[in-house]
Amino acid sequence: MNELKPCPFCGGEKLKVEHKVSSMYKAGLKGVEPYTFSVRCNKCHARGTTVFGYLRCGICGLSEDAEKVVETRGQLENKATEAWNRRVTP
Repeated sequence: MNELKPCPFCGGEKLKVEHKVSSMYKAGLKGVEPYTFSVRCNKCHARGTTVFGYLRCGICGLSEDAEKVVETRGQLENKATEAWNRRVTP
């Protein structure tokens, strides 16, 4: 995972990448679960852009369509980190 920049709102450096199973999206694909990832500041609770993706669920096999959309936890964490670190330069 890439290094996180300090919070743009409070300057806090105590940050974490959170992930949750997303009940908003139904994949309709065998062997995957929808997840959201985002960076959160533990000081002021600011949250970065939410990144959505599908992770493999347990031991069940993947359907052919699921093979095309499944990502790893690391890939989704990196996308959330890149979104957090994106800053407008003055």
